[in-house]
Amino acid sequence: MSSRLATILPYLISDFQAGFVKERLIEDNILLPQELIHYIDQPGYGGNVLLKLDMSKAFDMLSWKFLQTILTKFGFDANWIQRVMSCISNSWFSVLVNGEAAGFFKSSKGIRQGDPLSPGLFILAEDYLLRSLQKLMQEHPAMSYNTKCNLNIPCLAYADDCLIFYNGSKSSLSKISKLLDHYQSVSGQVLNTAKSTCIMSSKLTPDRNQQLHLFMEPQIPFLWWQNCSHPNVLSTLPLYYLQVIKMPEQIKTKIGKIFNKFLWGDHPWCSWEKLCAPFEEGGLNFRSLDGLYSASMMKAWYRLREGKSLWSKFMHIKYCRIRHPSVAKVREPQSRLLKNLTKFRDLIDKHIVWRIGKGGCDFWLM
Repeated sequence: MSSRLATILPYLISDFQAGFVKERLIEDNILLPQELIHYIDQPGYGGNVLLKLDMSKAFDMLSWKFLQTILTKFGFDANWIQRVMSCISNSWFSVLVNGEAAGFFKSSKGIRQGDPLSPGLFILAEDYLLRSLQKLMQEHPAMSYNTKCNLNIPCLAYADDCLIFYNGSKSSLSKISKLLDHYQSVSGQVLNTAKSTCIMSSKLTPDRNQQLHLFMEPQIPFLWWQNCSHPNVLSTLPLYYLQVIKMPEQIKTKIGKIFNKFLWGDHPWCSWEKLCAPFEEGGLNFRSLDGLYSASMMKAWYRLREGKSLWSKFMHIKYCRIRHPSVAKVREPQSRLLKNLTKFRDLIDKHIVWRIGKGGCDFWLM
């Protein structure tokens, strides 16, 4: 069931969701906010606001009734929905008291983590929130996050985490707050205020800052853009960020020393570069941080060339409206990401073979 569901999820789930969907990469939803955050100080009524939401025990709190309604609205067959509900509702739990099981009790909500069917069901349910945000922004264009691009991106999702980009006016805050309250009431989800964050423009007036604090949850921490380089903020970045952000040389050197000390102690027998060499060349085939970053950048550049993902479409509109990325010139000021990608442009493009045909040949048989 999970395999069959996975084949149709790319056609059902909105483009704003990157988690648990085939042919979509979560790195795209890391790269895209880096571009959108450039407009956080864009002048406009209300100012730009970025709200990062985290749901508390997202899988465990999902309402079965809400999930069944969502599956019905998506057009799934009634027999298939019944089988799904039988799978998720037939779960029993037991509590250990003094080392002994004390009876069983049945669950009334939630889906089990580790079940291959659960991720697909969860993002189907969460798509209700993403589509609601998109519809809200379409009905009220003044709520949109102010950018210079024609591509409006109201939200981005990383499985159970969500980023909302909107205008910080009083009416926008009220509508977003009502929408989140409605979603929590119908889906059973509960907002984790301790892990949620609101990032505002550094150019907002004190009156506007006070209004934001009044309309949003008082427990949600607020950050201004110039404070986002604080160590407490950077320490929460996941490890996979290294695939899209270049590691500083000092940090890379320290990590190399830690690896060497783990292997050899205080007196390393050989350098880290030799250890990263393949077995055939006398190394231990460890992953090189430079190699990992280079491979990730080349992969990102190829996705940019294709122009299929939401991130690549945004980059095309922002930087490559006139020329293809392969021939586009890097101008100042531009994002650091694009500058890093163009460094690998020539390396990739020289390995691309162009061949004139009629459009009917098979690429893999050439």
